[in-house]
Amino acid sequence: MSEWKDLRLGDITKVITKGTTPSNIGADFTESGIKYIRSEMLKQSKHLSNDGFLYISEDTHSRLRRSQLQCNDILFSMAGAYLGKTAILRDCDVPSNTNQAVAIIRVNEAVADADFVYYYLNLPTTTKLVNSISSQSAQPNINLTQIGDLITPMPNLPTQRRIAAILSSLDAKIENNNKVNAKLEEIAQNLFKEWFVDFGPFKDGKFVDSELGPIPEGWRVGTLEETCVEILRGYTPNYVNSSKYKILNQKVNKGSTLDKQYYKYNDENDRGFLSKLAQKGDVLINSLGQGTLGRIHLYTQNTTDVIIDQFITFLRTNIFSKSAYLAFYLSSMSGQAEIMSRITGSTGMWVLTINNIKKIKLVIPPDSIFEKLNDMICNLYDRIATNSEENEKLVTLRDTLLPKLMSGEIEV
Repeated sequence: MSEWKDLRLGDITKVITKGTTPSNIGADFTESGIKYIRSEMLKQSKHLSNDGFLYISEDTHSRLRRSQLQCNDILFSMAGAYLGKTAILRDCDVPSNTNQAVAIIRVNEAVADADFVYYYLNLPTTTKLVNSISSQSAQPNINLTQIGDLITPMPNLPTQRRIAAILSSLDAKIENNNKVNAKLEEIAQNLFKEWFVDFGPFKDGKFVDSELGPIPEGWRVGTLEETCVEILRGYTPNYVNSSKYKILNQKVNKGSTLDKQYYKYNDENDRGFLSKLAQKGDVLINSLGQGTLGRIHLYTQNTTDVIIDQFITFLRTNIFSKSAYLAFYLSSMSGQAEIMSRITGSTGMWVLTINNIKKIKLVIPPDSIFEKLNDMICNLYDRIATNSEENEKLVTLRDTLLPKLMSGEIEV
């Protein structure tokens, strides 16, 4: 640590500026063109995902010169719900531009490593400091001067690179697992579409008319109630600050993923929740309020310590592939339309009652079809679950190493 120096972020960067919005110059967004990055794209990942982009024309991009982005630029959300969220740009992310809620931090590579600075900005102490600065204003925000004044403990450049390489290797493995999972999920979705939408394996057989269109003979149109073993609401929690029992609420259920940072905890002495513990194959449906209502998640983990919240409805079937099919259907445009048509209540207090969920109609194949698919579907989702569990361990390891490496407590 004797060789480390405390430096202002502004002293180790070439540029600290922020984005602009096309409307400032009378321009609009376009269907395609130059990628335009918004603060809501900065989440928990080191790099941007490939979705969520808006686009601007090349002419607009050339006019918004100040906010043209380069590889290794660090993006830092300056305001609102995404305050302090970051990402670092790769070659595949440029050319691109960004908006006024995002700071652009361009590191001076002669004295600092961009990855090292990125990890400094993700330290818990830095996040806490940024939030303490933002709390001094009515709306959570931080300005460019305050970003430039952040004090960064800096070792020499080779040490910065070694520290960043360790942390980057963990993030690279997490990112690769996420890519593999996305591909596995795509395979599963294509399989369901081929079997249950296009009816590919059954095209040479006889079809009959139904209220949902032609379906293979022996199949029928029915309701979720007829398809499931159980349809239940979750448990009303008895909250405590910490416990072995986590509460899976509507905020955790993001649809395709679970955002576990929003887990809350239930009193261990309260045993009324035992029948409401999440099981592998449960299909979770957010069932109250605007914003998250109707989100569908297929629970793929083998756990005994996750309680389903009272505002989530869960479906249970007699075979995993059937649960996966229900999640596929309910997440589709047709399924979401069915869900939306059965919402009751008033604005701000919309609700999906159990009775209305039970009445949702869908095409129901014979159980023999699900039995044929089960091994294949289980294999796909078991691999997804394994990768997700590995990522949780990698995130814990990275977050444990991060402050120790960035403070010099662990030498490299």
